Order: sequence, then structure tokens, then C-alpha cells
Amino acid sequence: MVLTVLPYVYAWCLTPPGQQYLWLLYNPDEPNVHLSWIRQAADGQWLLRDAFTTEPQQASFLNLFMLGLGRLARVTRLQPVFVYHLARIVSGTALCVALYWFASLLTPRLEVRRLCLLLAGTASGLGWAAPWLNQGLGTVGLPLLNPPDFGMQLCMPEAITFLSLYLYPLFSTSMLLLVLSLGLYLLSDRLGWMRYAVASGLVALLLGNFHTYDLFPLYLTLLLWCLYRLVETRRGGAAVLARAAVVVSCSAPSLVYQYWTFQHNAIFRAKALTVTAPPPPRDLLAAYGFLVPLALLGAWVAWRSRRQEARFATCWVVAAVSCLCLPVSFQRKMIEGLHLPVCFLAALALGSWLPVVLNRRRWRGPVRRAANRVLWGFSLLAMVPSNVAFVGMTLQLAATNNLTRASVAQPPYYLGNDELAALRWLDAHSSNDAVVLSAPYAGSYIPGLSGNTVYAGHWAETLNFETKLGAVGRFYAGRMSSTEAADFLSAGRVQYVYYGAYERALSQGVAPAYPFLTPLYPAEGTPLLYRVQLR
Repeated sequence: MVLTVLPYVYAWCLTPPGQQYLWLLYNPDEPNVHLSWIRQAADGQWLLRDAFTTEPQQASFLNLFMLGLGRLARVTRLQPVFVYHLARIVSGTALCVALYWFASLLTPRLEVRRLCLLLAGTASGLGWAAPWLNQGLGTVGLPLLNPPDFGMQLCMPEAITFLSLYLYPLFSTSMLLLVLSLGLYLLSDRLGWMRYAVASGLVALLLGNFHTYDLFPLYLTLLLWCLYRLVETRRGGAAVLARAAVVVSCSAPSLVYQYWTFQHNAIFRAKALTVTAPPPPRDLLAAYGFLVPLALLGAWVAWRSRRQEARFATCWVVAAVSCLCLPVSFQRKMIEGLHLPVCFLAALALGSWLPVVLNRRRWRGPVRRAANRVLWGFSLLAMVPSNVAFVGMTLQLAATNNLTRASVAQPPYYLGNDELAALRWLDAHSSNDAVVLSAPYAGSYIPGLSGNTVYAGHWAETLNFETKLGAVGRFYAGRMSSTEAADFLSAGRVQYVYYGAYERALSQGVAPAYPFLTPLYPAEGTPLLYRVQLR
């Protein structure tokens, strides 16, 4: 977790003169959504709204994690982004501790637990090697690989634990709750104590509120484990099912609430129905790379072991992979947490099978232990490069202020001092429900920095984003007549027009000349903010 802080500090050191670093890396659009919720909670709201779209809505979204961070920001008076990173560091550290504890429930072998933790924190797949692999595949006419562990196209931080630790506290916190819930259920199954099942269900209740998608692989994991226990033991089936039923019953209210919100909030429903399909199986297998054969070997070791709990990881993997095949719009999001049991099974293979192989060479004591550690070290190093390459890619993007991602509407990492001053002025002189028109680059930051709603700021949170983005481009380029522009602003309920660096680029440096726009800020020089005054 200390290492995950260093790239942010390095990007801060790269801050160009006259600009400020906003403390985000990779794709800032996702954390900006979280920061908008934190900002709303810091402003005193309990129910949250989508601040990236202008359709009429009633705040009805409740996320206790974001609410807690917002209240912390309110009490400490820290900027939301710093509370965000504090949560990232704390939740990431807690996830590492919880994973080590969970591994101790599955195996008594110390080396397996340590390997599991090291693999989860560092291991990735073959994304770093995809350019070279694709040269060979292209010459023989085979489809090219696009592993989602590293790349400029589809990248899935929720699929790789290190990327979640590096970028998103929501992901690491939800994985923490997933591990705790499954671990407490295992304790209840081992000891026969119902109170652990209740605790597991209450943790899952929080999980369902924080990141509802994770409940589906959790429920399916419990179902597969119950079926296994019924077949394996042929007794005590009622108790096994009762404990699983307690977990589901305790956590179901969060699922019911999300379903109610889905039915009664059209904006929430439209976002939930945004298709997030998983990558093809070959790309997903490449994203896990050497972990896949090791995990298969680890599953074989687990099922040959006398310790039943080790087989629980196999049930978790099967459940998570099965959820990726469900015909729902949010398939890809249910991959979160899959990396953890895969890493445990891989660690089981390295920690259990590898020493057996070396024992057959009749190596003794210190020599055998040294050989184990050398081979474990090489195994870990073989699975690190994609994560290292990903960090390097984010720092390269920082060096160019994310300009290479501007074509897919990704925000910059740095904004000018004058632009941030304009947003602070907007924060002090406007209401949070006031709509601001801007390009999606600075617009992605406005809900979190000034608390306002933006017309177009996020590819998924903004309904009809592509259509709105086209209208924004025509407005700033001056391709609308005064009547058309007035109708456009009125339909979008726009009260302020922002005119920063990216907006100037869209207008080729020509300031808006519509008669209904009144310059607001600054008092001298080129205005950065205009008030819309329509009759």
C-alpha cells in the first residue's frame, strides 16, 4: 500500500507550471463519480443523486460507504479527494490482513498463506506481453489478444487486486467485505455456531449496499458449498442450509432496496442497464496468465487434500466464473473478487506441490528450503510485469496530462489555476442543483469540486451521453443559431456556461457570442464562467 502512494506523489512532482494536480490516475471519470457522492454527503445530503445528468430526478440512492466518507470530509474539512485516498489506503491494508486471515481458515501451511497474500498483491497476467504475442498471432491470422489486466483499451481494475488497491477504495472495500463474509460463514460451518452466520450475513448486508453486484457470486458460492457439504458428509444437511439461509436472509434487505430503487428511479435504472460485457474468455485467461495453470493445479491439490476448507476456494472460483455467464447487463462487474481465490489456489500449488517435486530430488533441509524460495521468487516475478507496466502507463499519461485519452472523453490529471479558481467561485456563488454546461473533461470534476450538476460529464452516468456530447461540441464551436442555442440551454436547464481550456479548444479560441450569456468570472480578462439569462 505504501508503494501504491508513490506514483501519485510522482505525478504531483510532474505538475506543470500554472496548473494543479487533482490526485487521480488512469481514468479519472470513475473516481470522479465517487467524489461527487462524497461531496454530496459532505454537503449534508443523505440520499444521493446523479450529478452528471440533467434529467429530472429525486435523490434516492443510498450508499453508506460514500456517506461515511462524506461525513468524514465534513468533520475534518478535508477535500473529498484526500478522504478518498485515506479510504483507499485503509481499506487496501484491511483487505490484505483479511485475505491472510481467510487463507488461514483454508490451510494451516504458513508458506501458502504468505504466497497467497503476495500473489494477490502483485500478480497479474500477460497484458504486458500482448504486443509481442499479437505479432505472432497476426502472422497466422488468429484473433489478437486484448487482456484486460493492462492496456489502453479495455482494462478491468476489478479483475486484478493490485489495480483495485492502486485506484479504487470502493473496490478494495467491497472485496474486504466479501472476504470477511465468506470467512465468517466458514467459521460458522466449522464450529457450528449460528452467531458467525449472523455476523456473515450482516457483513454481506453492508456489501450489498456498497457494491450490490458482489452478492450474486457470494450467494452462488454458498450454494455450491452447501451442495458439496450435503454430498460429502451426507448428514447435518439441515444445519448447513440453515446457516447459508441466515446469511442470505440478513443480507437480502440491501438487495431488495436496490431492486426498489431500480424500479422507482428511471435514471438509476438506465445506468444499471448500461451493458458492461466481460471480455472474451481467451482475453480473460490471458489477463490471469500463469495464475490459471497454477490455480488448476491448486484445485487438484485441494481436492486431494483431507482438509475440506481448501476446497471452498474452488467453489468460489466456479461461482464467480458462472456469474460472468449470466445474461445480465452488469456481467463484467461480478468479476470482482475472482482474483482472490485464484491466487489462493495458485499459492496452494506453489506451496504444496512444488516442495513435493523438490523432495523427490532428495534435496535436504536448507538446500531444499532455499530452492523452494528461489523458485517461489521467480514465480512471483513472472507474474508482476503487467502491474509494473500499468503503473508506468499511468505515469506516462500523467506526463502528457492524459491527452492521449482525450479521444475517449477521459479527463485530464491537471487543471489550470485559473480554472480551479473559477470552480471555487462557482462553489461559493451557486446552488448545488444549478446545471453547468462544459466539455466532459473539466465537467467530470465539477460535481466533486463545486457540487454542481453538469450537462455532460460521464459516459455512463450522463444519459444519452453521445447525443449530448455532440450538442456540446456544436454549441462551443458556434454552429448553433441564437434561437437553437437558447432552446438547447433551456431544455438542459443550464444556468452557467463554463469556458476553460478544453472549451476554448472546441471553439478554436473564439469566446461564445450569444446575447443571453453574461460574463461572470473573472471580472477582467477572458471570462471562464457565463450566466445564462433567457427570457
